[in-house]
Amino acid sequence: MRPNLSQAARTRHHGVVSERDSSATMRKVESPIPETPEPEVSPTERAFHIIEMTAQLGRISTADIVAALGIPKTTAHRLVSNLEEFGFLEHGIERGRYQVGPRLLELATNILAASTSHGPIHALLMELSRRTAETVSLGVMRGSEVVYIDSAIGNSPLTLNFQKGHRAPVHCTSSGRVFLANMEKKQLDAYLLSGPWEPITPYTIVDPERLRQEMEQVRKQGYATNDSEFAIGLESLLKK
Repeated sequence: MRPNLSQAARTRHHGVVSERDSSATMRKVESPIPETPEPEVSPTERAFHIIEMTAQLGRISTADIVAALGIPKTTAHRLVSNLEEFGFLEHGIERGRYQVGPRLLELATNILAASTSHGPIHALLMELSRRTAETVSLGVMRGSEVVYIDSAIGNSPLTLNFQKGHRAPVHCTSSGRVFLANMEKKQLDAYLLSGPWEPITPYTIVDPERLRQEMEQVRKQGYATNDSEFAIGLESLLKK
């Protein structure tokens, strides 16, 4: 008798009898594709991320680092401690926040100075000095000081030559006051907490509230002045 196709079909393989339902479809078993693990981020890469964040934001906390990098709080604290130990970060005026440290500032200043010495910025300083016959300097704010990274010497008999790398207090220089006048209120308030300051000359403004009033005047008039506050007989003006 001829078997029905819907009945179980028998096959023999190496003496073993197996049965299968001929009406069932063959199923292909697919092996799961293994997931590719994400590349591990090295501590060095994380440290550079933290330095970049600090440079962009000005001040950061460990909570900012945890949120941005997705790392445990203990890891963030360890990275910050290492960067602080090497001088790349330091405690800011605001509690629990960090800012760029002196070693990183020095590195950035040297890089900036090297790039401006023979570039278009130096040419602009030279042209401005030629037109005014005065010394023209370029400075950047580093902590509570202005660091001068380039200058063009004028022909005036009375001039102050700020050599590359020269530092001056922010509160008693026209360039420093321009930096202060451009700060947000929270930043300026934090800086003013560092006063009163030591007078450099009898004319130096050392009272924080008086300096705050001076900053309001700088914002209104669009430029900062300095009359004998940094050096007797030296006047300076800087457009905001």
